[in-house]
Order: sequence, then structure tokens, then C-alpha cells
Amino acid sequence: MNPQSAVVLVVVLTGLFGGQQLLAKDAPASDAQLLERLETAVKAKDKAAILDLYNWDGVPAWVKTGVSQDIEDDWLARELKNAKLSPLPKDFSSAGEHGNIRYNLNIPAAGIIELGFTDGFGAGFPYGKTNNVFYICGPIVEEIPHSPDATNDLVIRIQAPDGQPLRHAAIECGGPGKIPWLRSKKFFGGEFFTDSRGWLYLPLGDTNRFLLTANAQGFGWLPSSELTNGAVMAMRPWGRIEGQVKNRGQILTNLPLELTSHDQIFYDAGMLPQLRVVGEEIHTDAEGRFVFEYVPPFPLVINRHNGQSPYGTHVCFVSVKPGETNHLEFNWHGRTVTGHVTMAPGLGTNTIEGSWSAFLTPVKDDPKVPDQAVHFQISTNDGAFHCDLVEPGDYKIAGGDIWVHGAKVAFLEPMVVHMPEVAANAADPPFDVGTVTLKAAANLKPGDAAPDFTVKDLDGKTFSLSEYRGKYVLLDFWATWCGPCVGETPNLKAAYDAFHKDKRFTMVSLSLDKDPADPRKFAQRREIAWTQGFLGDWSNEKVTETYGVYAIPEIILIGPDGKILKTNLRGAKIKEAVAAALTD
Repeated sequence: MNPQSAVVLVVVLTGLFGGQQLLAKDAPASDAQLLERLETAVKAKDKAAILDLYNWDGVPAWVKTGVSQDIEDDWLARELKNAKLSPLPKDFSSAGEHGNIRYNLNIPAAGIIELGFTDGFGAGFPYGKTNNVFYICGPIVEEIPHSPDATNDLVIRIQAPDGQPLRHAAIECGGPGKIPWLRSKKFFGGEFFTDSRGWLYLPLGDTNRFLLTANAQGFGWLPSSELTNGAVMAMRPWGRIEGQVKNRGQILTNLPLELTSHDQIFYDAGMLPQLRVVGEEIHTDAEGRFVFEYVPPFPLVINRHNGQSPYGTHVCFVSVKPGETNHLEFNWHGRTVTGHVTMAPGLGTNTIEGSWSAFLTPVKDDPKVPDQAVHFQISTNDGAFHCDLVEPGDYKIAGGDIWVHGAKVAFLEPMVVHMPEVAANAADPPFDVGTVTLKAAANLKPGDAAPDFTVKDLDGKTFSLSEYRGKYVLLDFWATWCGPCVGETPNLKAAYDAFHKDKRFTMVSLSLDKDPADPRKFAQRREIAWTQGFLGDWSNEKVTETYGVYAIPEIILIGPDGKILKTNLRGAKIKEAVAAALTD
């Protein structure tokens, strides 16, 4: 389906339903007047006035039933930012098919009305003129008759939470290559529609698929293990989460919170992400209380925002059973952290442009600190920063990376700070961590000298890069937890097998694993014979910093004179680069 058809489909799926036809004397006589009235009605959150601006001639009753919830969810719950008229796209089509639905606009389209909201949500709707009156076009929708094909279709029955057939409902089919997104009680998309009996005809395809649907009444989910012919997907009522937030005994009001999915939950369980929940931001009330409605039966995470960064700080993992309410009480012991960033020599005053942020990341072995970074903004004027609600414990200040034209030019020098505990109900004087230095980042290129380093191998023996002066050195930064790094192993072995007998050549891999046992086991299992060095946890070593390694794998070819010949080698180019160097 092309983007223009998608604009028309928005009419079908997102709320152009219901309402009474305007009297001619009250109806907009121009597109500008139509836009003005719609903008006024949306800002006033006047649902009836919004509905009056649609043309409903020929629109079936079942289409109109979604009016109230759709308008409230998509428009009235948000703040309008702008509205404008746009011309029809060149290949715009007023008719089309989607799943088992055929639709056609009931009046000729003359243009598009575009609405933009402050949270980034947007919508586009065709409008047109009939009998000298301007309306938003309504959809004439009909169900395409379908006879199930036993060889090509699965027939699935969809039931509402009350057990009744879920008629004319959008159903999403997800899988490894298509992970649905859920926001509040709606998901993005809708690949298929149930018919008037609540039946869904699903074409046979990959077996690793699942179905879901969502509306104000509940959430439906049919995993791939239950996706068989004749299966029933019964919707269940939403869960609910409520609670209260305090900090050192004091109620926290107007604190932004959001409920989102977290892919790591699925990865830890050995699964692909099954659903991504787009967080709806809420705020605690005057009593510090909060409520999340419409919670699906999946493991989720609650994040809080401190207003200093677009990134959230992890509060806790949470799950709730269908139809049940979970009650949570938080009483944190956080306080405000302040500090100042200064530039190291060699950095120009124009290094920083636009927004700039960094984070406090907890030291992992401190059980009192949530295992999540606390992000904060840094002033581009004087380098000052602060972040709120930082729990007691040890933290590392890191990040603050500055990129220019795709290259990292500066970063904050990592610094460990200790956040002391304070008594409950005590005052909150800011804790000043002092000065953090912004350092120039290394960006080595061919012709630059390769910095020397001294590290231990996997047997604990010390070696230095300078020991290999006079040889070509293929240097590999990697880790066993890095999928692309592991993927380069056959290419590295191919280079080693081809050239390891040449006394002018050697290979060195430097592992960024936390435990040397991991690369040791990997090397033994893969029968890797070249030198294996161990750097350890990336956040605690300096070799990658001197080489400007900000992502792995990073595979570098160094010449006999100690200068870099090639960087960012991947795939077959690894062996090709070594072959070319040895034949020069």
C-alpha cells in the first residue's frame, strides 16, 4: 500500500466516525474556514464540534462506533501544536483495499488537513467539497466476502473480553521481522480485519508468528505456539498499576513517569522482543500518586524523567495479570548532584554545538543503587550540570560524547564519585562532585603512529605492542558478547591460516569481556591460535581510549614501522589488506 493510500486508511481506522451533518448555513464555505473550525474544536477539546466537520453520507454504522474512544485517545488527550492545509500527493488514490476491507471516500478529495501535536503525534485527513460545503471526507467501507481456503488460510475466531465476537476489528500479525508497537490501548498498524462474525482469515506463512489486538476493553494475544486452524484469541481485560512516590519521606508531586517495554527482558529469556510498548508519560498528583491504565500482560519497566535529559532512569521492572491491579510504593533516598565541566587543552571553544548530555552510571557491585544510568544535561554556556534524585552509592560520570560529522571529537574523562547517604526528611543541599574534564577524543587514521600498550594475555603473562615492532600486526578489538565480533571470527581465521607462517606477520586480539574465562573458552572452542590479550571491562580500561575505539569490532592493520595502515577492516577485506601489505 502506498503512503497516499495510507492517508485514506487513516480515515477508516483512526476516528472519522459518527456525528451529525452540519446544516448548510453553518457549514464551512471554504477550506480555510474548515481548517479554522477544526483547529478551534481540537484546541477546545470539543468532540461534538469535531465530528460535525465530517461528511457521513454512506458511512456504515459499524464504522461509526469507534468515534468516542478514537477522538479522545488520538486528539483530545493531546495538545494541538499546529494545523495546516496541504495539496494532495500526485499519486493520491481515494479508494483501496486493506486486508478484507474495501474503502472509498464519499466525496472527492481536494487536499489534506494535517494536524501536529506537541508530543510528536500527527494525523492527515483528506477533505473535499460537496454542494458548496467543505467537509473532511468520510469512508464508504464494505467487507470483501471471503471463502476460507483450507490449503491457504488459517481461520481464527476473535472474542471480546465479554466473550462476544470481536467484529470488524484490526488485528496485527507480528513475528521476528515485525514487532508491533503498543501505545496506551492502541497498537500501530492493523494488518488484517475480522469480519462480521469476528472471524479472521490468516494466510499461511511463517510458523513463528503471533496475533494481537487492543481496544478500550482489553488486550488480545495469540502466541505462535497456539496459532492453529480454528484457534480462538480471547481478549482479556487490561491490568492496572497504581502507587505513590516519596523521596526521603517527602511526597514527590508532578514527577514524570512512563511505562515502557524493555527488550533486555526478552533477550534474557532467550526470546526475540514480542511487543514494544511506547510509554505514555504521566505525572504524580498532589499526593505523589500515579496510575497506569491499560497495562498489557507483559514484563515492563517504569522509568522516571528528571527534565534534564530525554532519557529515562529505570525505577523498577513490573508485570500485572489481566484484570488485576498492582500497587507500588516508592520511598527513595536521592538527592541533587551538581558539577562543572571544563575543557582540556587543545579543544576549541566551538567544540560544543547544541544539546549535550552525560550520565551517572552506578558501580555494579553496589546493591543499593538501581542498575541504570542517571542522565543529565550539561550547559553549553558554562559547563554546569545537575541531576536530581540520585540514590546513595558509588557512581561513574561518563558519556558526554561530542560528535562532529560522524566522528567523535571529545568525551568526558571517566570519574568515580561517592554519593553519601542523608537522613530521612533532611534538607536537600546539592552534592557538588567538582570538576569533570572534557578531553579530546582520538581518531586515528592511516599514517598515524599506533599507540603502544602493555596488557596481559589470557594466561596472565604481560606483553606489549612494541614487542612486535618490525612486523605487520593485525590488531582486533572484540568481545564474546559482541555478535558482529563473533561474526568476524571466520574472516580472522582465514587471514591467520593464510599468513601465520610468514615471520613478517602476527595477530593480536584484545578482549573487552569482563571475565577472562569467556574469551579463553571461546578461543579453545574455536581453536584460535593467535595471541589473545585481555583488556577487561570497557569502562575501566584505557587502550580503547588511546586508539579511539568507540564501537567493536575494530580491526586495524599496523605496519612494521608502528604506523597504522588500515582501520575498520571487516569481512573479506581483512585478508585482502594483509595480502596487499605482504606483497608490497
